[in-house]
Amino acid sequence: MTPWTVTFWIGSVSAVLMAQGLSAQSLSQSIQLALSADKAVASASARLHAADLRAKAAGLAYLPLLKAGGSYQYLSDPSSISLSLPSGSKSIDLSQTNAYDLTAGIQWTVFDGLAREANVHIKQEQQRSAANNLETQRRQTALQTITAYRSAQAAQLQVQILASAAQQTELLLKQTQSLFQQGMAKEVDVLSLQLSLLDDQQKSLAAQALLADAQETLQTLTQTMISVDAAPQGLVPLNLPPFDPHGLTSIRGLVIQETVLKMTQQIAASTLLPRLDTSFTLHQGLPGVNPSQNQWMTYATAGLQLTWSYDWGSAGLEAAAVSKTLDAARLDEASARDQALQRYNSAVRDWKSAQAQLAVLKTSLDLAATKLRISKTQFAQGQTTSVSLNEAVLSQSQATLNYRSQVLSLLLKASQIDALSGQNLDQWRTAE
Repeated sequence: MTPWTVTFWIGSVSAVLMAQGLSAQSLSQSIQLALSADKAVASASARLHAADLRAKAAGLAYLPLLKAGGSYQYLSDPSSISLSLPSGSKSIDLSQTNAYDLTAGIQWTVFDGLAREANVHIKQEQQRSAANNLETQRRQTALQTITAYRSAQAAQLQVQILASAAQQTELLLKQTQSLFQQGMAKEVDVLSLQLSLLDDQQKSLAAQALLADAQETLQTLTQTMISVDAAPQGLVPLNLPPFDPHGLTSIRGLVIQETVLKMTQQIAASTLLPRLDTSFTLHQGLPGVNPSQNQWMTYATAGLQLTWSYDWGSAGLEAAAVSKTLDAARLDEASARDQALQRYNSAVRDWKSAQAQLAVLKTSLDLAATKLRISKTQFAQGQTTSVSLNEAVLSQSQATLNYRSQVLSLLLKASQIDALSGQNLDQWRTAE
């Protein structure tokens, strides 16, 4: 590798890093952008709005039904009756050729075996289900964004550390080449440093590809060209949230299904009970109830209707079937709770193991820093070669990369535990 090639490569890496540093978005900002841009979230929100309207419409079933109408009837041969009176015979019309009737009234179901109440509750539960589905989609989108953001931070960190190590290696290479020309260094040392630069270049190219993939994922999620913040230097103390099955949308969805089944069971049982309806109608008719006068008149009608039917036990069998389905749903909920708790406990154990590994990596980082400091002193005093110093530089860079990458891994695991614990999305930790 020639010096100008090395310089060009390092310059291109620096340009990439400078571009990544423009208008950086925080993790919380990226999540909000993703939630605003996600079509699945928008679709779930629209379905929730539709469910809200259906629930409101179902609640109006308790109100009486307003009715209005009109009718016209033509009779070609109206009937009449003749009466013999002392003054002579008189014909009385029993019907008229033209009859008009304008009506306005109300009809109200007094009792329908609680089916109406159950239907209203079902619509309300469907509204809760739509809200739960929206929250599920929001959490999925948020977790996808967090994963992509942490991946971008990890790749960006690797590019930065490799670029920093390459700059130090290039400086050592120039010094060693100068010493070699003066006969004070070996050619093998020059070759070793050139190979080290090539290795850094290969790793950096791979890291840049990973960074481009993560950035593209973020752009797809947020519909915005963004760059990420620099990876944190260390990990602040974190308290893991307790397990709350009621906060898990998967468990809430099963509970909602159970409630709907209970209401369905109530509807099936209500068919065994009678139905009572009442009505009141105001009429404006010609000839009205007195065809003999053949004039407009106003009158009212009111009534009660009691109905009952028997379906030979079909409703009872349906209610029993719903009861068995409800038992199965309860078992499904209990199983889902156990599985959710198992996933949470596994994630917590993984977190604790990663946290213990972070302590080991911190010790390695401290030792690598000490080794580099000693190597620099020895190199300045001519007690070690540039290759040995470069090895110390690379060891310190790798230790830094391992430690800060583990910090990012722990932050991602913390977000995953937030999701597995059932914690609300607005309580997830996104500050780092």
